[in-house]
Amino acid sequence: MYYAPQKHPRVTSQELHSIRQKKEMVQQKDSWQIVGWSSLFKHCATWSIVVGKGMTDPPSEWFLLFWLFFIFQ
Repeated sequence: MYYAPQKHPRVTSQELHSIRQKKEMVQQKDSWQIVGWSSLFKHCATWSIVVGKGMTDPPSEWFLLFWLFFIFQ
C-alpha cells in the first residue's frame, strides 16, 4: 500500500521536512515559459524531426493514396 508521507508510520519529521523543501524547490523551478515557433527552428533536434518526417511520410502517403486506390479498383 502507498501511504502519504505525512501518514506513513516510518517517515521521520526530518524526512518530512526534507520532502517539503524539495517539493518547494521543484515548484519554484517549474515556471512555464511561452516559446515562439521561430525559436524552435534554431535547435538541431527540431530540424532532425522535420527532415526525418519529410523523408518518411511522403513515400508512405503516396503508397497509401495512389497504389491502394489502383489495387482496389
